[in-house]
Amino acid sequence: MLNNNWNPIEELCGYIAEDGSLVELKNLSSNPKIGFSVNIDEVPEDAQGLWHSHPSNDLNLSVEDYLNFLQFPQYIHRIYGKDSYAEYYVRSNVVYRKE
Repeated sequence: MLNNNWNPIEELCGYIAEDGSLVELKNLSSNPKIGFSVNIDEVPEDAQGLWHSHPSNDLNLSVEDYLNFLQFPQYIHRIYGKDSYAEYYVRSNVVYRKE
């Protein structure tokens, strides 16, 4: 169930392990209700991607998400809502949503 990766009050975040499982990390944002930040040193080299949730249940990326994703083009990026998620990737310095 995806609900373990969503919270109606604050953004959760972490990385997608090599085996596809999700690992939660502490959200270091000064305002976790509207943002997320992770210690990238806690993400292993073999991680497949990064993930975070949107308490609003909106799977569209924010401007902050877009800029953040551009910093880590080697990863897939997921945004989780209450019952689903959207996946994004970076190619040629542009962020795309996987359909």
